[in-house]
Amino acid sequence: MASFVQSTVGIGLILGSLAFLILTIILSSSAFYSYGWRIPYLLAFIVLIIGVFIGLKIPEIPIFEAIEKENKIQKYPKFGFFLNIIKQNFYFQPLLWLHQGLFTI
Repeated sequence: MASFVQSTVGIGLILGSLAFLILTIILSSSAFYSYGWRIPYLLAFIVLIIGVFIGLKIPEIPIFEAIEKENKIQKYPKFGFFLNIIKQNFYFQPLLWLHQGLFTI
């Protein structure tokens, strides 16, 4: 399943290129430059609306709902993540220095 998520970028690029290729074949050059180039963007907007609608209708997983009820959701999760990394480096960096120092002696 994770490989599908990674492949969606490539699939989107291929579909977008195919849409422009088909439109340049079907439409004349002047028609494509006047209005035809907007058609793939309008189609992408429709896909966006469908994706938002689906995302709003899918229920949250039970673990997230439990965390949400306990009010344990961080306001800035990235800040907490990087703060945790800094704390870990603060504690373990001297151990690495000690290890390297003893190794070089």
